[in-house]
Amino acid sequence: MTFQRPKRPHKRTKKDDQREATRARLLDAARRLFSEYGYEDVSVTEIAREAGVTHGSIAAHFHAKAGLLYAILAENNEVQIERSREAVEMDGATLDRLRRLVEIWAEGDVGDPVLLSVMEAYFWQWPPETEVENRAQLERAFQAPRAIIQKGIEAGELRADLDVDRLIKVLFATYTLGLRPAIYDSKPPSDCAAEIGQQFELILEGARATN
Repeated sequence: MTFQRPKRPHKRTKKDDQREATRARLLDAARRLFSEYGYEDVSVTEIAREAGVTHGSIAAHFHAKAGLLYAILAENNEVQIERSREAVEMDGATLDRLRRLVEIWAEGDVGDPVLLSVMEAYFWQWPPETEVENRAQLERAFQAPRAIIQKGIEAGELRADLDVDRLIKVLFATYTLGLRPAIYDSKPPSDCAAEIGQQFELILEGARATN
């Protein structure tokens, strides 16, 4: 058996501090410019100039302009995850709780349809490290529907043999597709949430416990 020495913990360096500071300046600059001019009308050159860093810093820290947007939206998603507890803790049936969860998520995700469409496109081309970050955030987000479904099982409303993880994936895929009308038909979040709720009802029909 080969003995492996334990890795020494990483000691924070001045370079780490500089990297973190550069990242923070880029995020602040992007927030200001996106808010004032919109995502599509802001170039990476403008963001770098506003942040006081070189053009290459954006690629080094965020992969692309869309990566900057992802980082900003990821912070906003944490707020949605926190609000999701409201749906878990409310009274009502499983479908009622899931519908409220969809309303909370849609209010944040459909706030700016242009940004939503950018993220949907970037989803298929972002770097592996961003995929790792996104999966971790999704796992935190899925704690809410998982808790809601588990309550439904414990109450005898849903089947005890449900594959909860697969059901959540189906619900999330339905949710994601249900946001497209906000981009292409100018539907408000409430309309998207209402239609998604109707589709959730159909899905849950196959998950209900039989007496």
